[in-house]
Amino acid sequence: VIAGQGRAGPDGTLSGVRPGALLHLPGTDERLAAQLPARLADLHAREFEVLPLRDLRGLRPERPRDLPATALQEVDVWYDRLGRIRRVGNRASSLFRAGTAPYPLADQPLREGGAVRRGERLIEFHLDSARLTELAERPVAGRRIVTASVRDLARALRDDPDLNTFGAVFSISIFSDVLGLYGFTVVDLPPAHERRLTWWSRVIRRAYGVSDPQKRHTPKLAVMSRAAFVERHARD
Repeated sequence: VIAGQGRAGPDGTLSGVRPGALLHLPGTDERLAAQLPARLADLHAREFEVLPLRDLRGLRPERPRDLPATALQEVDVWYDRLGRIRRVGNRASSLFRAGTAPYPLADQPLREGGAVRRGERLIEFHLDSARLTELAERPVAGRRIVTASVRDLARALRDDPDLNTFGAVFSISIFSDVLGLYGFTVVDLPPAHERRLTWWSRVIRRAYGVSDPQKRHTPKLAVMSRAAFVERHARD
């Protein structure tokens, strides 16, 4: 698997593989033939399509206008490495990556009761930039994907010992108003912070070739207690 885009375990299982990643299966591995049917079935069950190379949609040589999007994907890879952020969910459509970070705003009461405090160490989750841009263009079509990814995150916050000891979970993105539909408390950002992230959002959307990169999407913060999030969304 391309560096930063996931890994293959010794038993053939895949984790953290993002859409567009390349998995290299060495032809000299004598175990490959025996493992391949189960591996392909596993990928299919996780919404990946198994296709011959000639049938890949949009396959073409990279062009100069593709370079900004490629560069942004590399930025995400390095950001995740430095921040110890990892992907949540193993389906092709999984949207979220999660790590820990101090809560950056003033103390905030929560809809479900309780509060988070400035500087308190919490789970912060990030949305895949390319997928987020695509869903911002098609919000209705993306609702199923968002719901499935929210459930993936809730199960991780319930079951993963690296994530299930923190008091709350938050995200800062242009998608926060949608997260409000899932029970999050949505908080406006300070003006300087909002202007900076609005500019960055336009950079991302222009790099990924959206139809109207100047259309305003206001970034906000969404926060929810971990217990309430798990209770509401962790469905097996």
